[in-house]
Amino acid sequence: MAALSEKLVLYMSLAKTLLILQLCLLLQAVCAGQNIDTNLDEFVSALTALKNEAIKENLSDFELLVEKKSATASRTESWGPILRLWATGQRDFIELLWWHKDDRETRAFIVALYWCSHPPPSENAPGWPASVADFSGHAGRFASPEKELRVDETRFVRKHLSAIAKELADVLEKSKSSNATQLAKRYRDVAKKSEGEPLPKLAPATNPK
Repeated sequence: MAALSEKLVLYMSLAKTLLILQLCLLLQAVCAGQNIDTNLDEFVSALTALKNEAIKENLSDFELLVEKKSATASRTESWGPILRLWATGQRDFIELLWWHKDDRETRAFIVALYWCSHPPPSENAPGWPASVADFSGHAGRFASPEKELRVDETRFVRKHLSAIAKELADVLEKSKSSNATQLAKRYRDVAKKSEGEPLPKLAPATNPK
């Protein structure tokens, strides 16, 4: 009888542990599926920081090599080099970066560079124009959970397409590069024609005591 009671207590303890584990996994899944803006916290600050970047008309072979090396850096430090490479027409290299980048903000930034120039069709559209990079479809080639993360990043760009296009146009218009100013015109046009929500506001900086 005592042995049976011990087994019953052990079984109940195990069942309780499994229930707690299931609840933890459920909560994790719910949090992951919530507002994607909170998962891209550095996007707006990195986009704002681009206003200090200088863009040249052309890059020498050495400068091109340096920029490509810098563009592979982790996190948002790579945005300036990526933007300069984008302005000089290094589209294939930048799309390749999207496949290899491991931070969400930079992947979303790369999607924005393409889609703010050539907006994507609606998510329910039956076809995809050949002139538009299908990052939504590309995301499906990854295994979960990265597939879902990359899809969320494309939805973030769709959601704020007009606002992002305006910010990029502001950055590029300051350049003396003709390539950059032409891009700025396209971004400005997309910003006017596209719909979307404003970008999340930056949290106010706290003053150290």
